[in-house]
Amino acid sequence: MIYVLYTPETGKTVVDSDRIAYNDEVFAEMAYEGDFIKVSSLPKPDDIPQKIAFLKVDTQAKKLVYEYVDRPMTQDEKIDQLEAKLKATQDALDAILLAQ
Repeated sequence: MIYVLYTPETGKTVVDSDRIAYNDEVFAEMAYEGDFIKVSSLPKPDDIPQKIAFLKVDTQAKKLVYEYVDRPMTQDEKIDQLEAKLKATQDALDAILLAQ
């Protein structure tokens, strides 16, 4: 069994997972003050472009869920985006100048 440990928070039903113990022996050796759920396997996160998946615990349903947040753009992605904006600006400028 896999043990996902978390700290309950008042007023929240979905909280961060604190630690994961992948077997009974490791779990037995952990000193932990929070709560936990047992699962047979960890769910696979959805592959969503430009997002990072964070494993969370739904304390009401006692199940694991993922929260997806925007990931920072890489330098190559920033350059591509700026080049695209520059090209659009240049095309608009060319259209204005050629229209005269």
